[in-house]
Amino acid sequence: MLFLERAWETFQQKTSENAYRFSISAGLEMFHSTTRKYLMIQESKESCREKWYLPAGTVHHKESLDEAAVRIVKEESGIIAKTNSVLMVEEIGPFWLRFTFTMEVVDGDLKIVEDSFSMRSQFLAEDAIRTMASKDQLRDVDMMRALNVARKVKRKLPKIDSALGNYKWSMLKIQDIPHKFISIRACFVFKNDESKYWVLQNRKTLGLPNLPGWGALDQKCLHAIVFKFLVGVFKKENLHWYSYKTMGVTCVEHKKAESAHDPQGLRLTVLFRILKDEHAAARKQKNDYPDVKSTTYVWEELQDISSAEALSEIFKSPNILPPLHSPVLIKIGYAANDQYQSLIHLDTWHSNPLFSTSYGKGKKAL
Repeated sequence: MLFLERAWETFQQKTSENAYRFSISAGLEMFHSTTRKYLMIQESKESCREKWYLPAGTVHHKESLDEAAVRIVKEESGIIAKTNSVLMVEEIGPFWLRFTFTMEVVDGDLKIVEDSFSMRSQFLAEDAIRTMASKDQLRDVDMMRALNVARKVKRKLPKIDSALGNYKWSMLKIQDIPHKFISIRACFVFKNDESKYWVLQNRKTLGLPNLPGWGALDQKCLHAIVFKFLVGVFKKENLHWYSYKTMGVTCVEHKKAESAHDPQGLRLTVLFRILKDEHAAARKQKNDYPDVKSTTYVWEELQDISSAEALSEIFKSPNILPPLHSPVLIKIGYAANDQYQSLIHLDTWHSNPLFSTSYGKGKKAL
């Protein structure tokens, strides 16, 4: 037994070191009168030489996300900057998350002499960048998603202290909280016809469901664990009346490892809206929200006024929260390149690629 315990500890250390990959896109903005400009670098690597891109790179072990963003910008552009907020979170692959930051210039000069990191750097207007994209001068057009989000996101929002994690809705920063693995703390909210909000919570602790990321490996998409959870918790006969929509990320918890053997995981708190179809049969339901078959979870009415006000604002203005963008959803037909809030219907559990037929066999609902 002792051998097995040590083997398991070794396995956890190895997977913690190798299975997670965090990368950064640093979206520095500089304003000249009414023109918004973005910091761009011209690549010096042979694979993409002379192509342009946002400063981007990989987070090192024993390095925080904010520290990585500052380092990457300095190395690639010569600019010294500080992070302001997380603009968006993207799933690039299984357990590979990319964080795009908005940043503020502190000091430094634009790079004009080529080195191993880049050829040069320059502040460019969005129109110029889009022209580059049309001429195949960008390393990858995926960076245009960040520009699209930056244009949509509201800059001036009321700061509301919310019971849902005391989150400042207008500014998402990294919380210095350690985690061994990747997981999602899912805030499922249902709004009924009387404008009352109901939150799915643990019956005993009244906490939000925490969904471990390992269940997403097969489908290579974190939405898989969300879809599986809802299908496993709600009564199956009512699934065809409901859908869910990802509203955005409300909290990112990550702390850099202190030693080479420490895990460097991460937890995202994500807001999901549960929606009822307008079909006549759905209106005959006794409860507006989907019935829960699990004894672990229960719907609780949200009593906190400030949280209700924040949710009302978010539901009316879908571009408030930083999005959780999943390219896998594009591949399976759930979203376009510039969409991240597409409806996912729960009644597609029998054919949805996000759902594994092996889920639930010999396992209890989370």
